[in-house]
Order: sequence, then C-alpha cells, then structure tokens
Amino acid sequence: MRVQSSKIVESICHKQNSGKSPSAASFAEVLEDANTFRNPVTMPEREILPLGVISDEKPTVSDILINNSQYRKDTWKIIFSDKNAQKDYARMQPGTRIFIDKVTQELLWEEGATPADSRPAQYALQSSTPQGEQAAGSVSAASGPLSAVLPADTGGEAVRAGGEKISLGRLEGESATVSHLLLQNPRFSREAWRIIQADSNCDKAFTQIQDGEEIFIDPQTLELSWQQSSPLQVAAAPLEEFDEYGQAAAVNVPAEEELPVAEEDQSDPFSSNLVRAVQSYLGKSYREINCYGLVVRGLSQMGIKYGGRGGLQDQLVQMAKSRGLPANAYMTGEGLIEVSGEKVFTASLNTVKNVEKAAGKIFNEITPYLQKGYILSFSTPTRGHTGIISQHDQMWTFINSGYMDNRIEKTGRSKGVGEEVLAKEIKNWCKVAAKSGESLVITLGRLQEEKLRTAQRQDLPTGQKVL
Repeated sequence: MRVQSSKIVESICHKQNSGKSPSAASFAEVLEDANTFRNPVTMPEREILPLGVISDEKPTVSDILINNSQYRKDTWKIIFSDKNAQKDYARMQPGTRIFIDKVTQELLWEEGATPADSRPAQYALQSSTPQGEQAAGSVSAASGPLSAVLPADTGGEAVRAGGEKISLGRLEGESATVSHLLLQNPRFSREAWRIIQADSNCDKAFTQIQDGEEIFIDPQTLELSWQQSSPLQVAAAPLEEFDEYGQAAAVNVPAEEELPVAEEDQSDPFSSNLVRAVQSYLGKSYREINCYGLVVRGLSQMGIKYGGRGGLQDQLVQMAKSRGLPANAYMTGEGLIEVSGEKVFTASLNTVKNVEKAAGKIFNEITPYLQKGYILSFSTPTRGHTGIISQHDQMWTFINSGYMDNRIEKTGRSKGVGEEVLAKEIKNWCKVAAKSGESLVITLGRLQEEKLRTAQRQDLPTGQKVL
C-alpha cells in the first residue's frame, strides 16, 4: 500500500484553462502554481505493510510482532520507539488489523468507526478506489485516543450522560476480584484484561480493595474506580512520584549530614550492568518511560526477554492469576524481586510521625546492604514507585522515572528519567506516608540473572500454578 503523489501538470493546466488562454498565462504564474504543489511532488511515498489481526491467539500488538519473521527481533524496539510508545494499545478491539510503516516503523491500525475525512491529513492513506466504494474502516496512526466502539450494551446498565460511572457490582462470593466482575459483565467481558492493563488502571491498588466494595467503570475512558472514603473516588494514583497533593517539594538534608560512601560489589557484574543499561535513558520524559518501564527497558537491553510467551511478563501474570489477583498485580519492582530475585532488605512502618527520625533510621539501616544495580521499591496502600540503586561521586543515588525533586545536578524540577540523592528520596517517601497517614514499605532486592534466564525459557501452560 503506497501513498500516491498528486499530478502537478493536470492541476496547473486546469488553472490555465479556467479563464485565460494558454498564451495569457505567464511563466511566473506557472512557476507560482508549481511552487504551490511542491510538497505533493516531493513527499516521499509511505509503504504500509500489513502485520496481522488482533485475535484470541494474538491479543496484543506485541504478539503480532513477535510472530512476524521480519520484525520479531525488533518487537520491543518498535513498540518503545518515540513514534509508538504513547499509543493507546489497550482499547484495541478484536478484529483490528495492524499495519507498519516500512520506513519509519510506525505502527498503524484500522479505526472501524472513523470516517476518512475526520483523520489528520498527514495520516490519511490515499487509494485508487473511488471514495464511495472505500471500506468504512480507515488506517490511522492513532496517536491520540482511539475511536473504537465498545460492544452494544446488553447488560441493562444505563449509561448516564456526561461520562458518569456505571456500577459493575460488588466484590463478594464468586465475584472476588475486579477481573471477575468484568468477565461476568456481557458488555465488558471480552475486554476485561485490556481494561485492567490500560494506562488509566494498570497501577491501581486492586489488591487493597475490601470485600463488599462496589466497583465502577467510566464507559467513556474505561477507568475503574471504587468507593473509599468518598463516593466514586479513584482508588489509587499511577505509580509515580508523590505530587498528587501538590506539595512534594524536595526534603533538604542538613549540610552537615555526612552521607556514607558507596562501594561497588565487583562480584555482581549483572547488577552493575543494569545500572549502565538504565543510564542510557537519562533525560527521557515520563510520558515515554515510567518507573516500572525503566527497569523493564534496562533488562530488555541486557537481553532479558520480557514480553511474549515464555517471557518474564508471562511469569508475572501466571503468578498473579494463580493467586486470584489481577494480571498486573506483580508488575512492580516488588513483583520483579519476588519472581526473579531475592529480597535483601525490607523496612515496614505502620505510621510515620517524625519524618526526619524515620528517614534517618531507614537510611542508616539500609546502607550496609546497598549495591549498584539493586532494585528499590517504595509502597503505600495507594501508590508506589521503583528504581535502581546507583552512585555518583561516592554518594548513593536512585535512578528512576518520576518527578525529579532531588536531582544530583542543581537543575529545575522536571518529570522524567533522572538520578536523585537516595537519602533525600527516602525522606520524600516518609513525608508522603506522614501526610497521607498511610503505612510505608521499602523493599531492596537483587535481581538474579539465572532466575531471569529461567523465566525467559519457561513456557508455562495456562492455569499452571507458580509457587
């Protein structure tokens, strides 16, 4: 499929004959017309190749790429590229046809309900088929929200105007999890896992929901929520740095405080290499890479297979399902440690009353266990964060993606991948817990290469229990 260029000669001749004789048209006018149509003439053709169709056998774009002989080796490079990283894959419907631009490797797919004239001009694919005979579907770069339409409402729920939420039911009996409610709902059953894994839901604290809680869904955005202390309150913020209260200012470490010197463990080259892998993403925006994605990309760069059958993600999903949890329950730093590593240190605080005292105690206790490349996770009942331990000028640091309040460089506050002073980051999270009145768990772990390689080789049948 190629995008054809316009015919400049016909356009110019048409204008010449529309009111003037050919002799009346000056060379300057013809040159002006030629300049007007210069872009269509010089625009390179886009060669769009079909990749496959979203189906039960290949439910995701990554499955389609992995099963493509031409692109399987570059699957994650393509998906995580600047052109594709922010696309809304989660709301793709079964039967959607997937395409790729051969030159730019941009992923495109059909929007079955979107007329061609409503698409951005730069993404419209021209065809020799007469307009009246074109299929209803249109291929789009889909860089914004998809216009995919959910199956017709057969469950009897009344979708209220203004994007208001509708009830999926309560967690009780045979409907013990959010996924159970979605799978039992005739409107959303086919999209249950895509809804749970969507950007708006994947980081929510589903495991913290109490029995009897009523679950809601926004039919417009597919965002899930439930009642906590106030009606229809969103359950949890995304896994990112604390800024939801607008008060995540840097916590200053007194100038006279002397930080312990970092020492590298030469006996653990895998962890040291992980630091180098994630350092290559320093400066990337949070929209491109979130905190968990940073760790995953670092592992992928080291040759650890994450997606697809037999990958690390598959084992994380299997473990979650075997324990009756949502598929993404272990897609956290703590989950990675549990599946493919070992815990080195854990600190658990029921409450934080004195930020300075609590942070100092934790930092002093964790310091003897620190090594470059270890995974560090912060977790409260409603949010969490993860990153990699590193060092800078003999000082312990934390490479992560989020709000950069405590950068090692004296630069302005930003949101993305950066390196922060570890002691200050621990204080920030103690402040988070103190302000919200929540408990705080800090976990330090070491990923083990052999376990990661084993997870990569395993091809677990559906339903097999992972201990």
